[in-house]
Order: sequence, then structure tokens, then C-alpha cells
Amino acid sequence: MTPDLERAIARYAKAVELAERAWAEVPKDTLLTTGSTGQLVAHPAIAIAQAADREAAKYAKELGIEGATKRGPGRPVGAVSAPDRAAAPPKLRMLRDAG
Repeated sequence: MTPDLERAIARYAKAVELAERAWAEVPKDTLLTTGSTGQLVAHPAIAIAQAADREAAKYAKELGIEGATKRGPGRPVGAVSAPDRAAAPPKLRMLRDAG
């Protein structure tokens, strides 16, 4: 294993560990806490955990290991649309006055 690969794996492992530790610090009953002036704010561990999750996903992608997606968000190219949207809308016929 090359030194660069060892460092990349170590960065990935540290990011995963940090994310797990930060998520463990977030209270299970609420995601909010009181800020310095008494207002409700998101728990600070959430931001740390989310940043570590992003870093871990980035490193996983670079390493080619689990958790890395090969495409961006959204419907895959060529995916079939829902049946009710696939066909053209029905044509309307005008009815003539029978009287």
C-alpha cells in the first residue's frame, strides 16, 4: 500500500469516526438547543456531523469504496417516467349541439 493511499484511508476513517461521535452527541429527543441569547438553534453537533459525513463521502468516492454514488441527484438518464405521464394527453372532441 502506498503512503498516499494510507493517508487517504486514514482521513476517511477519521471523518467517519468524527461523524459517528458527533451524531452520538445530538440529543435523541430534540435537534434544537438554546442559543446564547435564549433563541432556539440547531444543536452544534449536527453541523459537525453533517460536515464530517460530507468529508467521509468525498473520501469514500476518491477511494472507490461504499457510500460513494456514481451519479448526481435526480432521475437516471433513460429512466421510464410514470405511466400517467408517459403517454400524450387525451384529445378532446367537441360535441355538436343536437338541437
